[in-house]
Amino acid sequence: MSAQTELTSQLREIAEQSILQEEPYPVVAPASVEDATAMIRAARDHSFRVMVLGSGSSFPEDFSLHRSNVMAVLSVKLTGMEPLSPFTVRVYCGTPAAALFENAENLPRRTLGGLLCSIYRSGEESVLSNLWPRIRQLQVITGLGELHHLAGPAGFQAYDCGAANVLLGSRGRLGMITAAELLCPFPIVERNQDGDSLRAAYGSGETSISRTDLQPLFDSSGLFQW
Repeated sequence: MSAQTELTSQLREIAEQSILQEEPYPVVAPASVEDATAMIRAARDHSFRVMVLGSGSSFPEDFSLHRSNVMAVLSVKLTGMEPLSPFTVRVYCGTPAAALFENAENLPRRTLGGLLCSIYRSGEESVLSNLWPRIRQLQVITGLGELHHLAGPAGFQAYDCGAANVLLGSRGRLGMITAAELLCPFPIVERNQDGDSLRAAYGSGETSISRTDLQPLFDSSGLFQW
């Protein structure tokens, strides 16, 4: 029995309805954080790498993942907002980013997870600088297939690092963000801010600590290095 057949069999046991494709490579859309964690752990156990995708806004329409031993995980079912207190709310990674902001016409296909993991893109200074300081905690699945919580607040200065900052700009290659705990109120009203420091900090997708230095901590086995 091939490794892919064994992986697919295990994925069916976890949540068969979440399997969108089995060939030529597995594609899953877990409906819960627990299922996502179990599926990523299964990929690790069978030596498959994991590629996390949101709405696909970073990829061309004809994008196809022609690689061996790679499992694609879509966040499309991990959506919604869960109030935690009068002051905070948990927002799941597949939630459209435009749903969080007032008048966010420039975010038509972005998810929260994709927005947080993306490298700085021109025109998003105001969105990001208003979102990042609201992060009080990020929920992330690491390369060990374990769920961890990274404390915020995040900031858009490279030296102003809460633990959550290490995932910003990572392009999903340090782990899968499953949810963010954010400060209320919502929707977020964008306020114009100077984006110069934002560009300096995240123009290359790096914090003051390099991704290479962080990989042994978050993804020692290279699970997310697709």
